[in-house]
Amino acid sequence: MPLLGYQSIEETVIAAANRYNPRSVTQDREQVGAILRDDHGHYYYTHAEGGVGKDAIRFSVPLPKCYDLVAFWHTHGSMKPERQYFSDMDTQIANKLKKPIYLGDPGGKLRMFSPGDAVFTSTIRVPGGRGARIPRGSAEGTLVKDELGENILIRT
Repeated sequence: MPLLGYQSIEETVIAAANRYNPRSVTQDREQVGAILRDDHGHYYYTHAEGGVGKDAIRFSVPLPKCYDLVAFWHTHGSMKPERQYFSDMDTQIANKLKKPIYLGDPGGKLRMFSPGDAVFTSTIRVPGGRGARIPRGSAEGTLVKDELGENILIRT
């Protein structure tokens, strides 16, 4: 992480996802953190690690006085069709704290869920998921795009 921070939320999320998504995929371990902005408009990420094979993680974000919490980022572990979606817990966090949450998925896509975005109103079957289901309250989110409108890809 640069000493002076990053210039945008997206730049910070991309750096965190590129650093931790490969480990997340190979170890089947969620990685998570917050995006903080300092008084000078620079952005930083925090990091915590979940247990192997677990689809949930507990973490806290110490918030020094000169920083604002502006977003969350996380990964979902190894490739399973349902892990390309935001979980019900992800969407609840975003809506409750009124902060966007980013997901670096195991396929290398970067997604964002903003507070108030659409969620699944009933349980759905995952296409190609061999019976995998996505619970009500989960969401697809939107793919994060670069300035040319191309999907941002992250390391796996």
